[in-house]
Amino acid sequence: VGQPHFGNEALTRARAATQAALNRAAQDPEQLAAQNLYQLMFREHRYGLPTQGLAQNVAAFTRSQIQARHKKVMRRDNLVLAVVGNINADTLRAVMNSVFNDLVGARGEAVGVVPDVAPNVAPNVVVPLEAEGIHITRKGPQTTLFFGQKGVARNDADFFAYYLANHILGGGGFTSRLVEKVRNEKGLAYGVYSALAPYKDRSLWFGYVASRNETVGNAMHLIRQEMTAMAAGAISRAELANAKAYLTGAYALRFDSGAKIVRELLRTQLDEQGIDYFTTRNSRINAVSLGEVKAAAALLFKPDELFVSSVGQFLNQEGQ
Repeated sequence: VGQPHFGNEALTRARAATQAALNRAAQDPEQLAAQNLYQLMFREHRYGLPTQGLAQNVAAFTRSQIQARHKKVMRRDNLVLAVVGNINADTLRAVMNSVFNDLVGARGEAVGVVPDVAPNVAPNVVVPLEAEGIHITRKGPQTTLFFGQKGVARNDADFFAYYLANHILGGGGFTSRLVEKVRNEKGLAYGVYSALAPYKDRSLWFGYVASRNETVGNAMHLIRQEMTAMAAGAISRAELANAKAYLTGAYALRFDSGAKIVRELLRTQLDEQGIDYFTTRNSRINAVSLGEVKAAAALLFKPDELFVSSVGQFLNQEGQ
C-alpha cells in the first residue's frame, strides 16, 4: 500500500482494462446520458469528468506520473478506516500501523481542497431534445434520459426532510410516485427513479427514465407534473407515514453481514455524522413533520430549471 511497485506488466494490464471499460461506456446509453448530465452541471470542475478517466489520458500516463499521484493522494492524513471482526483495539492499532506505516503525510498537513464550483447557471429544457450539447443520437427503440438540478448537502440541518421528499417522488422503488404514474398507470417506462447525491464539494439531485422514442416526451412531462405537484404541497400524511415506515424499518437490513456493517461504518465517517448516527438516525427521520417535507419539496423540485441529458432517437408527436 505504501510502496507499490507499479510494474510495467501491471500497468499495461490496468491500462488495457481501463480502456476496455471506457469503450464499453461509450456504447452504453445510460452511462453516456449520465456523464453528459454531469458535464452539463459541473462544467470544468472535476465532478464533470468520467470517474474512469479520459481515453487519451489513460493511454498517455507514465509510470512516474502514477507514482507521483499515489504519493500525493494515498496519505495517512487522507485515510478513513472501518473495521469489523473479532479483534480488539490494541491489536487492530498495531496491524493498521504496520499496513499503513509507509504512507506519507503527517496528520494535520493539508492534502488539498477541491475548489468550489457553482452549478451551470443556464439550465437546458428537455422538450424538444435537439438542443446542442444535451442530446446524443443513437439508433434504437428507446431514448434514455438523465435529469438533475442542485441538490442538498449531507450536513444540511433539513437533510432528512429532503430525503423523505425524494423517497416519495422517485426514491422509494415500486412505491414512488414516478413508478406509479410513469410505469404502472401509463406503461411508459420499465424503470424510473430519482436520488440525492450529496457529494463532498457539491450536491445534486438527479433522476432517470428510459422510454420508447415516441413516448419519452410524455414520460418526462409526467415527471415534471409530479415534481410540480409536490413542490406545491400535494403530499399526504399517509405518503409521509409510509416513507418513514419503510426507511426506518429497512435500516436494519444494512447490518446483517460484516461487509454491510463495514460499509455503513465507512459511509458514516465520510459523511461526518458521528458515532451516535446509528442510534439517532431513525428518530431523526420520524421527527420530520409534514410541513418540513413540503418545504423541502418546494426548494428541491423545480421542473423548469432541470438539466436534461438524453441518448437515443427522440421523436415528436408526429413520429419525426
